[in-house]
Amino acid sequence: MYRTAGLPPLLFSNATSLHTVSLAFNSITALPEGLFADTSKMHLLNANDNKITRLTKGMFSSLPQLHTLSLARNMLTELEAQVFASLTSLINLHLDENSIAAVGYYAFPSGPAASHVNDVAPSYFVAKDTTLQASVRSTLLRPCA
Repeated sequence: MYRTAGLPPLLFSNATSLHTVSLAFNSITALPEGLFADTSKMHLLNANDNKITRLTKGMFSSLPQLHTLSLARNMLTELEAQVFASLTSLINLHLDENSIAAVGYYAFPSGPAASHVNDVAPSYFVAKDTTLQASVRSTLLRPCA
């Protein structure tokens, strides 16, 4: 089975009507800046089971309609400030089985959509209340009992 480790930044160039993308079960270590620039209608992005180590602020800023983002079973250790803040339609965020130890300021979206974000990280505690953006300020995540 062929598994890709890297993605060209223009992979989804001009993919304006793309709704669902699965990058799961590869060896991807990074999602290049601008990868999703032309995918504003995307609703679901699955990048489970890779080796992604870092997500940067603005990486998902061109995805206003994204409602499901799955990044489970990667190598994430930190969520940078505002990394998911632009995802105002986000309903499901899957981060389970990463080793997240820190969450930056306002990492999560604010507004009405934020109160519906669920399944944030089943194996870790991340505040799952209606004030996500304020309650995860640089806190260390603790395993759930």
